[in-house]
Amino acid sequence: MDQSGETAGTSRPDALLILASSLMCKGEVKESSKKLQVAQMELKTKMAKWSVQYHGTREYMICYAAAGHLLRFHAVRRGGDNIKAISPLFNLRLPRDRLKVMHMSISVLIIILQQTKHQFPSDRLPFGIMQTYKYSSIYYEGTYVEKTVDLSTYPFGDQATLEKVYGVLLSLPLGARGLIRPLREPVFKDGKWWKVKLPMGMVQPPHDLASLRCLVTDILHGLDALHQRGIVHRDVRHPNILKVSQNKYVLIDPEISAPAGDVPSFEPLSHWAPECKPNVPYQPGADIYSVGALISEEDLAFSSTRHPPSASA
Repeated sequence: MDQSGETAGTSRPDALLILASSLMCKGEVKESSKKLQVAQMELKTKMAKWSVQYHGTREYMICYAAAGHLLRFHAVRRGGDNIKAISPLFNLRLPRDRLKVMHMSISVLIIILQQTKHQFPSDRLPFGIMQTYKYSSIYYEGTYVEKTVDLSTYPFGDQATLEKVYGVLLSLPLGARGLIRPLREPVFKDGKWWKVKLPMGMVQPPHDLASLRCLVTDILHGLDALHQRGIVHRDVRHPNILKVSQNKYVLIDPEISAPAGDVPSFEPLSHWAPECKPNVPYQPGADIYSVGALISEEDLAFSSTRHPPSASA
C-alpha cells in the first residue's frame, strides 16, 4: 500500500509497484464492492499522461481494480485510451479465488519483468524518487518535478531575486522557446525553503550536428527573451539544458539568474566568460559566451551515448 505520501493526493493510487525507478503496476482500491467501476475508471484516467521516458515502448501497463471483496486485473493501453480486463472477476471471500489471484499475480510479475528488460530505454526518467544535491533536492513525481532550494545556505541568490526571475518566467507565454516555464508560482516556506514545480525533461547533450543546431538555436531564443526583460541566466551549461521533446531544448536552473548588470555576490564561476571578474557587473554578453562554450565542449563526441537525468542548484 502506498502510505509514503510521495504521490500527489489528487492522483494517488492505492498501490504502486516500482522497479528500477519505473512505475510498472498500479492499483486502485475502494472500500465498497459497489465502486468497482469507479476504481476501473480511475485506472484509465490516471494513465492519460504517458511518455517513453517514463513508460518505455510498452503498449500497456498491467493494473488491478479492487472494491470490497472483488478484484480484477486489467491492461491499460498507452495513454489510457482503453482499458481491458485480462482476468475474470475474483471474489476474495472464496479460497479458490484467492489462490487464483496468487497464480495470476505471479504471471503478472513475469510480464512486468520482461517489460522492464526489453521495453524501457536505459536513460528513462526516474519515478517517485528524490535526488539530493548540496543546496537543493529534486523529487520526480511522475508528471512533473518539484525542486526545493535551501536559501539559508544557498550562496548564489536570495528570495527577492528569485521572485523577480521566476516572475519573468511565469510571464512568458506557454510554449515559449528555449526556457523552462514553472507550472505554478513558487512557494517560499518557513523562511528557508524555496519550492517550485517544473515540467519534466532529460539532460541529453546533442549527439549530432543537427541536434546541436537545434539546441543552440533554442537556447539563444531563450536568452534573448530573458535579456529583453533585463535578466541574465549566469549558468548556461549542458547540465542545465533539458531535452523536452524531439529536438526541443530549454534552459533550466534559473536560481543563479539575476538582473543584468548586477555585481555577483560570489566569486566568478569557472565556466564564465573571461571578462567576468570579481566585483564586476555580469552583462548579457557573458551568457552568449557560454553558448559558444556549449559548441566547443570536449565531451560532445556526437556519439549515441546518453546521459542520465540530472538537475543542479
